Order: sequence, then C-alpha cells, then structure tokens
Amino acid sequence: MPAELLSRYLALKTDQEKMHQNHVDVPSQQRRTGCFLPVVKRYILSLVFILAGTGIVSAQKIILNSTNASLAVVLKDIRSQSGYNFVITESLLQKAKPVSIKVKDKEVLEVLKMIFRDQPLSFTVNNKTVAIGPKEGKEVTPEAATIPVKGMVLSDEQLPLPGASVKVKGTSGMATTDQQGQFLIPEVDEQAVLVVSFVGYATRELKVREDMGNIMLSKQTATLGEVKVFNTGYVKISGERATGAYSFISGRQLDNKLNPNVAAIMEGQVAGLTISPAGAIEIRGVSTFLAERAPLIVVDGFPVTGGLESINIDNIESITVLKDAVAASIYGARSSNGVIVVTTKQAKSGLLHVQFNTSLGWQQRPDLSYLRLTGASDYLDVEAELYNRNKTTALNTYNRYGRLPLGTYLMLAKDQGFINPAEADQQLAQLKENGGQAQLQHYLFRNQFTQQYNLSVSGGSEKVLTSMSARYIGDRGNALYTKDSRVILDFSNQWKPAKGVTLRVLSNINYNTVQAPLTPVSELIQYSTTSLLHPYDLVVNPATGRYQDIFAENPMKIRDYAKISGLKLMTYNPLQDLALSESQQRNLQLRLSGNLNIRLADGISIDGGGSWTRGNILIREISGADAFNMRVNYNDQTSVSNPSKHYFPDGSMLNESRNINQSYTLRGQLNFDKTYQRHSILAIGGAEVNRLTVDNNTYPTRFGYNDQSGTFAIFNYADYNGGLYIPDMLNPSLTNANIGSITYGDNRFVSWYGNASYEFDKRYLLSGSARLDLTNFFGTNPDFRYKPIWSIGGTYKISNESYFKAAFIDKLYVRGSYGINGNIDLNSGPFLIIAPGSAFSNLTGAIPYRITSPPNNSLRWEKTTTTNLGADVSLLKSRLNLTVDYYLRKSDLLLASDAIDPTTGYSSIRRNVGSINNTGVEVSLQANAIRSEGFTWSILGTFSYNKGKIIDYNFNYTFPTLLTGDPVNREGYPADALFSNRFAGISNAGSPQFYTQKDAKVAGSSVSIADLAYSGTTRAPFAFGLTNSFNYRQFGLSFLLVAKTGNVMRVPGFYGNNYQQQDVRLRWRKPGDELTSPYPKLGSTNNDPDYFSDSDFFIRNASFVKLRDVSFSYNIDRKYIRKTGLSNAGLYFQARNIAMITANKERFDPEAGTFKVPATYYVGLKADF
Repeated sequence: MPAELLSRYLALKTDQEKMHQNHVDVPSQQRRTGCFLPVVKRYILSLVFILAGTGIVSAQKIILNSTNASLAVVLKDIRSQSGYNFVITESLLQKAKPVSIKVKDKEVLEVLKMIFRDQPLSFTVNNKTVAIGPKEGKEVTPEAATIPVKGMVLSDEQLPLPGASVKVKGTSGMATTDQQGQFLIPEVDEQAVLVVSFVGYATRELKVREDMGNIMLSKQTATLGEVKVFNTGYVKISGERATGAYSFISGRQLDNKLNPNVAAIMEGQVAGLTISPAGAIEIRGVSTFLAERAPLIVVDGFPVTGGLESINIDNIESITVLKDAVAASIYGARSSNGVIVVTTKQAKSGLLHVQFNTSLGWQQRPDLSYLRLTGASDYLDVEAELYNRNKTTALNTYNRYGRLPLGTYLMLAKDQGFINPAEADQQLAQLKENGGQAQLQHYLFRNQFTQQYNLSVSGGSEKVLTSMSARYIGDRGNALYTKDSRVILDFSNQWKPAKGVTLRVLSNINYNTVQAPLTPVSELIQYSTTSLLHPYDLVVNPATGRYQDIFAENPMKIRDYAKISGLKLMTYNPLQDLALSESQQRNLQLRLSGNLNIRLADGISIDGGGSWTRGNILIREISGADAFNMRVNYNDQTSVSNPSKHYFPDGSMLNESRNINQSYTLRGQLNFDKTYQRHSILAIGGAEVNRLTVDNNTYPTRFGYNDQSGTFAIFNYADYNGGLYIPDMLNPSLTNANIGSITYGDNRFVSWYGNASYEFDKRYLLSGSARLDLTNFFGTNPDFRYKPIWSIGGTYKISNESYFKAAFIDKLYVRGSYGINGNIDLNSGPFLIIAPGSAFSNLTGAIPYRITSPPNNSLRWEKTTTTNLGADVSLLKSRLNLTVDYYLRKSDLLLASDAIDPTTGYSSIRRNVGSINNTGVEVSLQANAIRSEGFTWSILGTFSYNKGKIIDYNFNYTFPTLLTGDPVNREGYPADALFSNRFAGISNAGSPQFYTQKDAKVAGSSVSIADLAYSGTTRAPFAFGLTNSFNYRQFGLSFLLVAKTGNVMRVPGFYGNNYQQQDVRLRWRKPGDELTSPYPKLGSTNNDPDYFSDSDFFIRNASFVKLRDVSFSYNIDRKYIRKTGLSNAGLYFQARNIAMITANKERFDPEAGTFKVPATYYVGLKADF
C-alpha cells in the first residue's frame, strides 16, 4: 500500500493543548488587521494556528545536543526554536535513523543538512514548511553546482495558486506553494528543469534560475473537455466508463453566479433539462399524468424532500444529471423523471480556509402596462353603457345593500336625485382624468431587493476534515408588505480513525419564512362591477402623498348601519388594509446523513449509512379585526332581533395549519473495483430501507382571535355553516368557517439493488443494473407490491482501436442502453376513504359524508421503458467536444382518470390505463475557441428536441367546452394540448361566430367537438442554450442565450365581459362595426364571451429568445489587498432576463404569469482569508 499522502504536522495535539493551557496569543505584528473586521480576523488567525499547528516564530539560530534521539524528537525541537513546520508520514519516520548531533547558533538549513546527510530521506523547504520524502538517486553534495530557487505561481487571471506542485524534473526535489503562491527549493542543480502543475491548469516546464519570478499557468481546456466523474449517489463513475446519458455541471460553472436559484443556474447547461415558467424542472419531457413529475433530488448520496431551494449554491461541488435508464434506474421506482445528484464541497487537508461572499440584488418592479388594462376614461364609458342598458339592475343592487362602482353610483345618484346633476357630472369628469393605475404602479409595487451573505470555513488534517457554511438570503418583495428569508447551515465532518476506515457525517438546517398580505395583489387590479378598486380610484392623496380612503361600500347601507349602536366604520383604505391581514409561513427542515466506508481489501469495500430528515411547516393566515372585510362581516352578521348579538365574533380570524414530515433512508452496500491487466470490473450491490411519513393538521377557523393572548371565541360551526343564523342577520352572508382536517400518510419501501460494469482493453464496455422495490402502498393486492427495475448498456470506444488513424479525432465513443424506470403517485391509494362535509344539512339533519377515494385494489407502479443511443466525440486535441443522444421513452401503466359506470357512485376512477411516448434528440457542444496565456474564449451550446404523444387516455370529453380553454390531455396529441373554436368573425348583431367542420358560421353554442381545431401544445418541443465565456487576465465575462420554439399560448384580450382589458375600446357598438373590429359587443347575455375567449383568435406563437444571463467578474490584483489580510478578493456582477425577442407581435412574454418576467441585477463581493 502506498504511503498515506495527506501529511501531518508533528505533535499537533501537543501544541494545541499548550496553546489552550498557556493561552498563547498571536504576536502583535500578526494581529494587525487594518480596517477589515479586526475581531473576526483575530479569531480566524487563531483557528489557523489551531488547525495547522503553526508554531510561533522565535529565534532562527538553532541549539541542539542529542544522542541517538529519534528524528521526530529532533524535528520537534527545531520547530519549537525556529517556527518551521515539518511534513512527514508515519512510515517514513519509522525508516529514519537515530540522530546524534551537537550544534550551537547554527542556521536552520545548515542544521537540516547535517541531520539528513546520512538519512535515507531528503527534504525540501517551502517558506517555513519542510517536506520530507524518500531519498532517490544520488544525493546532491554541497560541492555540486546548486542554487536556491524561488518564485510565485499565478493563474492567468493573476491570482496566486496555493498548493501548486513545483518539482525538479528527474529528482525527488519538490515544493508546494503557500497561500500566496510562493515557493522555495533551497538546493537545485543549476541545469535542472522545473515542472509546475496545478489541478485544472496546464502543466509547464521551465529551466531553473534563482528567481523564477511569476510563473503563469493557463486553465486547461479540460474545463470543457475533461474526463468528468459522474456521481450517481451510489457510486462515482468516470466519464470513460459511462454507458448511459449523464450530464455534468462543475462547481466552476457556478462560481460567478449570484442568483441563489440553483434550478435557474442549471438552465442552458444540460441538454434535455428545461425550466417551466413556474420554475419546475423537467428532464426529457413529461412521462406521467397524475404521479410525481419532478426529478428526484439527491444530495451527497441520499434523496431529499426539501428541493433544490434548500441547497446552498456556494456549497456545491458538482451536479450530475441522470437522464436515461442506465444512469437513473439504480433509484428504481422514483427515477422515471430523471435524477439530479448534488455533491457538496468537502474540506481539504491543510490550513484553515475562510471565504466570505455577499451580494445585493434588485429586480425591476412589475410593469402594469404589460397587462394592457383599461384606462379610467374607457372604463367609465363601459360603466355608462352597462348602466344605461339596465338602470333597474343598478337600483335593485343599491337597495339590497349591494356594492356599486363609484362611477355607476354617481350615474344612479344623478338619476335618483341623491346628488345634484351638475355635481355628479363634475365628479364623473374628474374620474375620467384620474390615474389610478399609475398610483398603483408607484405605491403598490416596488423594486424587489435581495441581500445574500455566505460564510464558509474549512480545514483539517490527514485524519480529520471539517467544513461549515452559513448562508442568509433576505428578500424584500416587489409588492407592499411582502418579504421572505432563508437561512441555510451546512456542516460536514470526515474522520479517518484507522487505516482504510472513513466516516463522513453531514448535516443541513434550513429555515425559511414568508410573509405577504392575505389579499392577493391580483385582486386590486382585476377590475369588475363587484371589485373594490377601479382604474379611476386614487389610493393616495395627490396633494399629500398619504394613503387615503376610496369609495367602496354602499352609501345607503352606511347610513342605515350608523343608526345601530356598536357597529364598526366601513371605510376602505386599500394600501393600509393590505397590512391588516397577512399570511405567514415558517418552514424548518433538518437533515442528517452519514456514511461509513471500510476497505476490506484492495478494490473491495463496504458502505453503511443513511439519512434522516424532519420538517415542520407552520402556515398562519390572520385577518385583523380592523381589516375592511372583517368589519363588514361583523356588521352584516349582526342579529336583527338583538343588535348587541353578533354571529361573527369581534376580533381577528385565524386559519392555521401545522404540517410535519419525516423520512429516513438506511443503506448497506458492497463495492468492488478491480483491474486485471486489460480487464476492469466495477460492481456494487446493496439493500435499502426508506420511510416517509406526513402528518398534516389543519385547525378549525378561530374567530375572535387575539394574537397577543392566544385566546379565541367559542363558535358553533355546524349551525353557522348550515345557514341557521342567516334569517336573523342584517345583511345575510357567511364567511368560510373551516372545521379542520387531518391528513396522514405513511409510505414505506424496501429495496435490493445491484450495478456492475465490465471493460475490456479500454475498448469495449458493458454495464447492467437491477433493483427490486417493495412498498406498502399497494397493500390490498400483494401482486402489485413488487417492482423490478433493470437496465443494460454498452459503449464501444472506436478511437481506442488500433485501426483508427484519424489524427484530428481524439475521442469517438458510441453507446447504447435500454432499461425500465418507475414512478408512483403518493396521493392515490387502494383504500376506501370517506370524509365528512363542512356544513350541517338542514335537509338530513346531520353532517353529510362524501367518498374522497373509492376502493381500488388494482393500483400498481407506473413504468417507463427507455432506449438511448449516443455518441461522444472530441476533436482537435479536445478543442471541440460533442455529445449526441437519441432516446425513445415509452411510459405506460400511467395513472389516469378512467371513465366508469356512473351508477357506481362516481363517474371515473384512477387506474393504470394511460400511456405516453417521448421521442427526442439532445446535442451538447463544448468548444475552446481561443486558449492563450492571457485570454480564453469557451463556448457551450445545448440543443434538445422532445416530441411527446399521448397514446392512451380514457377520458370522455362530452362537451366542446371540456376541451377548449386550458391545456388538456387527449389521445393522439401531445401533452398539454390547446384546442380552440375556429373564429369566423363578428355578426352584424355584435356576437362572435365560429366555423363548423364544413366551414359554416354558427354561434358558439352550436359548435361540436368535431368542429374544434388543434392549435398546438403549450410545451416547447425545441430548447436551445448558448453560453459564451471570456477571460482576460483578472476579468471574466459570460452571457447565456436561451430559446424555446414550436409551442403556442393563449393570450389575454377583450372577449365580451372582461372589460378591464384595454381592447374593450375597440368593441362592436353598432351594425357595420363587424367589418373593422374583431371584438364582440359588451356583456353578451349568453355564453358567447366564453366561446370567443377559447377561440383561435387568441392563439399566438410562443417561441422566444432571451438574453437570460450576463455575468462579469473582476479578481482584484493582490497588490491592492496585500495589507488587508485577504489572499483573494473579487467583484461580481450578474444580470438576468435583460432582453427578449418573441414571435408574437404584441410581445407577450411566453414565460410570464401575471406580469412579464422582470430584469434582475446583482452585485457581489467574494473574499478569501
């Protein structure tokens, strides 16, 4: 067995104990901290001494008097006198001869030469660190022509490279650079050659001279073409031994990113991985209807439930994406959607390393103009048309205490003589001039600010490695009173208590809080006759800039209620009211994992480990007692017979839920990795136990709640929900009074698995895996409890054949795989579940019950069969690297709603009857366009094509309206298909018309399913990513373009009733308008608006290209930070979503929800101590 490579400092423990016992402090010249956090730096320097065992420098002259002393004792004595540290292995100490020496006031180097003259060992000096190794070849005698050699190793960005190797070619002489990149080799043959190397950088050879000056190393092209190591979570596989479809993202690709969203950073880096507008990750399309769609997330070998948002992006070492059956089948029934494996950073042996990052981000406020909302003048015109069409309706609404918009009320008041007509006209004219939307844009919305702080500390020795990272993310939301925060703590410890034994323990703590008004912001901009806010309402007094009341409640109701003692005011101040009711969410997730690896023999080891996760989620929705709706409910639900009695208790209203989730995984595994001449075998086998429990408790609504005392009123839910109090209420209305609910789930899995690969002569590679999952989920039918998962794959390394002579092709591998993955829906069970209703029934005299889940003993696992063919090509000395994959995924036994005889009590039941096929092509191109000493330009391009088609889906679409509107699934079409009525223009009566199958024009009510048109799918089949990265000395610049094409979307617009859309001004008003306007008349009394909104008139091409990301970095020259105590420092800038090209003429953003995706900017600082 080779000597242990990780060095140790002699008598480290002894020195640490002395430091603690004697309270040794850092000398004053080492305590200088300048102006940068002196207390923090003093603490950091103390840790450096403790972890590294660095002695305090004293005299440089040595006094020794030893006879037959051990080398360890002598070196310890030298270190105590000089401050020099010695690096040597246990095995070399055992080979050392006893030392007899007597010297006084000698230099350190002179003494060392005397000690090692007759030893079978040699030494090199790097600053005050002496590395001791075996003596090889002829020792250089003092009489030889030797010189001391010193220098500094820097990156092509002028940054020092600590830990770089500097070797004297052909000898044992070597040194390792210190934290400043400096090195010193005391005796080197003046004719020798130095070999300078550093991981990730091109090695250089230089002829020696006494002062080598600055030695620049360039980043290797391997940053794009290197042999990657794919971490599957069970085993690490070199890219040279892969037969499946893997993608790899290195930590270096994440280094300069300030956006904390891990999913967003992955976009454009992995072919076949797409991000939906809602932020969901998909790999190779969708392969299920009702089961889990998200890929499985694995962190440091074990699945996690917290999602990517629970991971500290600054603590990621690498991300491996498993896409096909060979890559992902090891995860069995949870691998159908692909697997994302995250490996976190691990400490490295040596001095303590401290890094601090901080950034500030701001996102532009939402743009109300993007919604194309109706202005005040047009809106009042609509109100006038509706009022004049039926004035009786407005009067009846007013007399029944109903709410009217201010404009409509002024028209009614003018006609009824409530106010002077001239005054009414004057107010209406003023309303047309009001800019209510502009006020909302300025006062309701704001720029979102994000602040981030990250501190990481790592270090250790040959036997113990420790790292810690702490991250805080705080967001001030883009709307009033919205904010959220997240704290992520990671701890990692690795211990090697004995030879061949490694124990690693990791823990993660996530705490997330979200706070927002209980009233959604969207409610304030959804103008209608029943909404509280309208385009002409001014929420702020223009003269004072203060929030103000607006017209909201019925004036007659206000006057009548004022006559009743004890009722509350019914004024409405929209912006103030937002703060009176809020939603609070607190989420605490704890994760603990560990693994023990024991090497039994060369190439044979066992692993035992597991993970435990527990989460607590608290959601509280508090409606304050002074909130407008609470005051109205209190007044309206006052007793007519006894006004001092209120069926709606005074105080706040609380809806609360407390959810607990807990899971664990236990795993035991045997590993085998051996090479026999031309034969290489890698195999693993093991067993796994998983359990996931969910315990969700939604409490009954608490009325009359006092948040300070925690008290609430007694409430009769049955009578209230049953409507027994309505006849005695001033203005009958009911508030949702939740009676509470409990949800409990307990899902258990037991699995056995194996994976093996065999390679012959580095040319032919075969692999296979198998897994058997057993679950309690299908408890009523044991035949379906077991799910066998398996895969096979092979790679032919053509470029390794002796007959292959293409000099410009460095690598040409072809590979293929076939296998089965699984999926499961944890929300579909086999048992009959009956749940009570929430309201008392006067008809039955009891609370009714309903079937929420019918009995179903035929449920089973979903299955996805994947065939993958791929090729990996490297050209021009790895300057170009190309990966191409073709796949066919057949997903069947999918859970779907299956139509059944309605006399059973329900019209459909979930069964394993669906199937989807996905066919696709993925291309990844990596190129090193320019790679010179001072300048580099690298390119990463990704392309993916996915065509999904639904093969079986037994849903009975009985009416056209079931197909139109939202995206649907239908046999023979892609998933999320859009179907539309074929718009045939406006009739001379102002109603929309539609084509039948025979091109006849009919009303919407006459359209049949056969008349509908397939408009396309909302899922983009084509996705592109292009990243260009430039580095010039200390400067770095990269930009990412993303594109999606081939899909469609349905855009908003005026269709008859939604007169908040600005196109209402173009509506049909009189015969003849149909020749110039495509929009129908206002407020049709039939369903024509619904048919028109679901027509192909509103279908648009959803293709787009976006400049998704621009990142800039500057590594500060060391001469500017030398006196601050920093080893490295950098400034960073990132911008996202700053430009867009769309295929639709209105420039609707295909990724938008309510608002267009805004631009986001970050500036940040990173510093290494």
